[in-house]
Amino acid sequence: MKTMTVLTLCLGVMAMFAAVQPQAETDREQARAVAVNYAVYRNAVFSHVLTHPGAAGSVSSGVLELPDGWLPMRAWKNRMHGGNCYVYGPASGAEIAEVRSLLRGSVAVLDDHDARPAFIPSGCVVSVVEVQ
Repeated sequence: MKTMTVLTLCLGVMAMFAAVQPQAETDREQARAVAVNYAVYRNAVFSHVLTHPGAAGSVSSGVLELPDGWLPMRAWKNRMHGGNCYVYGPASGAEIAEVRSLLRGSVAVLDDHDARPAFIPSGCVVSVVEVQ
């Protein structure tokens, strides 16, 4: 009877570990998908503002050259301010880390300690490029 109890306990522990691993992988895949989605949007905005000097305010998604079928996974936004173009949106810490990894540590991706305009809320991934 003790053997059966120990065996059942061991199987239960193994099942818990098996359930944790796929969830962690799924979370990382989700963070990577959000990072890629953000990078596509960011690159389209930066490309547009750098090839259309004098842009002001924000750029509508309708004028951006985004891939067919592309849909935003977050509420990505952009705005020109003080000679810079900011692209930003809500993201978790894991998603921001994936953006940084995907963009190979680009200095255009702001850290939490970098100064940001007041219109960008906390908890956002932020990229900036000069457009003067």
